[in-house]
Amino acid sequence: KKVTDKPTGTTLDSTWQAAAEHALAAEPKGRNTSLVALRADTGEILAVANSPAGGFNRAVSGTYAPGSTFKLVTSSALLMKG
Repeated sequence: KKVTDKPTGTTLDSTWQAAAEHALAAEPKGRNTSLVALRADTGEILAVANSPAGGFNRAVSGTYAPGSTFKLVTSSALLMKG
């Protein structure tokens, strides 16, 4: 794997990130939660947060079944793929 000295860009937004962390901090202790904020028209990731902050990163590494609102997207993709 080649490593370069070029800087890596990000679409994370510090205002959105702070809001996400603040929202999760308000959750009751012991409750595992995660939040990912996306810009729908571009797919940019604006914020990624987990609660509690330490430990397993559910937002990035967790696996979840698609929710009801996402079934239309997955169904359309399957139909288009054949």
